[in-house]
Amino acid sequence: MNRKEAQVKGAHSKRAAIFLTVAVGALALLATGLPYAVPPVHAQEQPSLDEAKDRLQQTFSQAIDLFEEGKFEEAKAAFERVQAMAKEWGVTLGERTRLTIAEHLEEIEAELAKAEAPEQEEAAEAPEVAEPEAAKPGPTPEQQARMNELEEQYARAVKLYQAGKLEEAKAAFHAVAAAGARQQLTLSYETEAGLRRYVGRIDDDIAEAARERQAALAAEEASRKAASEEQARRTAAEAEAREAMAKAEAEAAAQAPAHASGAGLSQALPLAKDAPKAAPGAQASARTAGPR
Repeated sequence: MNRKEAQVKGAHSKRAAIFLTVAVGALALLATGLPYAVPPVHAQEQPSLDEAKDRLQQTFSQAIDLFEEGKFEEAKAAFERVQAMAKEWGVTLGERTRLTIAEHLEEIEAELAKAEAPEQEEAAEAPEVAEPEAAKPGPTPEQQARMNELEEQYARAVKLYQAGKLEEAKAAFHAVAAAGARQQLTLSYETEAGLRRYVGRIDDDIAEAARERQAALAAEEASRKAASEEQARRTAAEAEAREAMAKAEAEAAAQAPAHASGAGLSQALPLAKDAPKAAPGAQASARTAGPR
């Protein structure tokens, strides 16, 4: 294998390793199987939040696929389109998503720079006669079986990481790395590169997840406090209304006996006035029926 073929193979292997580092962000931007047409950003459009997330997810996934296929110019345009769409629509990308985009753009720039380097520079170099290397013995059946086990453990660790179980994933990654080093086993290039990347960043991811949980708890507590205060205000208002109603009823009840006494007195007065009028009639009857 000449030097150029080795560089191409190394670049493909590095791209495969980087793909393993794509984390599930707050926007869940890891959908696959979508067409490669990057949706354009129209300044006059302002999609809903769900539509914006779907379009960002589609574009991000396309950028990853383009990168894996070695279409670096198209992948660069797609990653930059994700950043532009998020900025225009006011969508905040998660920290891990932003880090993934930055890493891929850096890798793309490196690949493009290598492609643009003059090819004659390599031709101008004096050819080196490589000494034939002695064939290295392959792993024993027992070693191969153990390597397969470690590859499976690594795959499970990646799934734990993607599921957000970061503490469990951290322990699993460290266990795979320690077992490989202790038993002097060389795993696949993708697994070795993935281990280095995950082990190097998982502590930061755990800290970020803790901050996100703390922020969510604070928001929940604030919401609960606001609801409690609103309920207290309603209860106080209802109590005040009941107190005012009771006071009005008491005042009405206190005024009712006074009205009743006044009505009885007015009915009794005419009878008292009629009593003297009846007396003269009775006297006239007495005189008419006097002694004969």
